[in-house]
Amino acid sequence: MRSPATSLLRPVFDAERTFLSGLADPEPERDIGRLALPLLVIDLETFDVRSLTVAAAQLIGAPGDSIVGRPVVELVPPNERRHVHESLAALRDGLMDFYRVRRRLGAPGSQDATTVWVRVVLSGGARVALSEISRSSDQRHSALDWYLGREPADLAVGTIDDGWTFLSVSTEIETILGTSAADLVGRSIRALVLDDRDVDRLRRAVSRADEGTSVALSITMRSRSGTTKDVWLVVGALAGSSIRGFIITEDLRHISTTVADRLSSLEHHMWNIAREVEATGITQFRPPGPDPSRFAQLRTLTTRQREILVRLTHGERVPTMAKALYISPSTVRNHLSVIFERFGVHSQPELLSLLTEEDMTST
Repeated sequence: MRSPATSLLRPVFDAERTFLSGLADPEPERDIGRLALPLLVIDLETFDVRSLTVAAAQLIGAPGDSIVGRPVVELVPPNERRHVHESLAALRDGLMDFYRVRRRLGAPGSQDATTVWVRVVLSGGARVALSEISRSSDQRHSALDWYLGREPADLAVGTIDDGWTFLSVSTEIETILGTSAADLVGRSIRALVLDDRDVDRLRRAVSRADEGTSVALSITMRSRSGTTKDVWLVVGALAGSSIRGFIITEDLRHISTTVADRLSSLEHHMWNIAREVEATGITQFRPPGPDPSRFAQLRTLTTRQREILVRLTHGERVPTMAKALYISPSTVRNHLSVIFERFGVHSQPELLSLLTEEDMTST
């Protein structure tokens, strides 16, 4: 069984691609969506490209194996590289979790501006940047936004092999599905899908799509506890690899109108912030809270956990946080337990004391 820390979307260059084109198709592939999804995964410690989809390699205009392992700054003109480095450093240090920006990306001398959406996911406790790029005529929306009708607030990414077994998955899967990444790695996706026919339909659709196209399907998945969740599963080919990358995000069409409206409002607010960051300069954005340069633990926290930590430092209590974040008090306490563990403390007073002492020694 592979570790959940297995590199996300890691290419396997010596493996042969297996197609399932010989499978029978007893019914139409209804409700199967196809979209171009150019994605790159960037290591936030080295700023190297870990992997990318076929669609991304096609958009950049270079073979996938010539991009993987290279510093991502080499994909932009020299005069823009400092800004790219500063932006990724801000993600690495936990100063923010997402942004949108316009860059020239691709072959040297390219004048074609590209819109880049960058967000952080956690893989095995490490922060990784997931970057979606687009040269479409509508630069306001990413392909995911266009297809889902919204930018997902939470999404999990990872890889599956030709047998549809999870090779890696990011930590966000626990927020979406209630199942830890460690529980999924090594398991077949079929064991998690409520209706086996959905898996068969998805396999057929993936096998028949061209390499630059990702395939999406709304399905119902279950956790080991037996709870179920309606999600979007998006599967795409990786450049130079026989394994495939996937995205899982919650399908909000099946939840109550009140909750959907609240989540939609939250997402709208989040992405307005991202656009403000783009307009004012990425390195000028400094949210309040502990300084990530002094607390490496911040890099291992999810977006929600860091938000709870910031609220805690501002004096908010558990009931207030729960109401503001539209989650239960027990969920807030669960997040706090993780935060305490990462900082090596056992209570809110201990954590606040640690942060206060650190601030005092640094002045």
